Amino acid sequence: MKMVKTGGENFQEWLEVVDAVYSGNGASREAIFVHGWPDLIKETMAFVAKLYLESDRPKVVLNGLATYGVGAPGVSKCRDLLLEHGVVASDIHEIPDAKYTHAEADEFMKFAASRALSSATIVSVPQHLLRAFLTDFAVMKTAGLTLSLYPRIVPRESFGWQEMYEFMPLLKKEPERATRLARFATECVRVLEYRARMEAGEKGYDIASISEAHKYLHRHKR
Repeated sequence: MKMVKTGGENFQEWLEVVDAVYSGNGASREAIFVHGWPDLIKETMAFVAKLYLESDRPKVVLNGLATYGVGAPGVSKCRDLLLEHGVVASDIHEIPDAKYTHAEADEFMKFAASRALSSATIVSVPQHLLRAFLTDFAVMKTAGLTLSLYPRIVPRESFGWQEMYEFMPLLKKEPERATRLARFATECVRVLEYRARMEAGEKGYDIASISEAHKYLHRHKR
């Protein structure tokens, strides 16, 4: 049977990439990079601290923004929560303020290069993790780096896909209110849109194709 094509890639590859990204396997002993989101901050910082303690105390790298959404907590709240959960202050690092995913990836890869990292755990909220990983992977390649990337989200019992979240994004004029599942669907569309813009030569839209991610994840099976 002929595979259904989605943006030039087959549906089976999409399924396998999503499964691999959300399987929760592996962790870096060098760095944990946390994408900044105002959703699930308490749960995410508790999870990051647990990974930190279980993974030989790697560097924890946060987005240095003061707020991750208009009126929402930001880096200070995340730092305080990490300290409460046992992360050593000297192990907490910040990238310069980054208001969107590509900027976060770019700043983190600069950090990775400066520290000669060979691996990193990538943490984000469930609805954002797929696009975050694909962006980090693409920016890593553009930067000429070779890291083992381990995408992770909080434990399944810590959130619900059908739960609503609401916040005021920094780069929009209207609040965002949706279920995490609905936002995940939107993120999948963005993956295809951003890939098309990247292939058209637009700057700032680096994102790996599902086929590229499929090959990478297959080579880096835990």
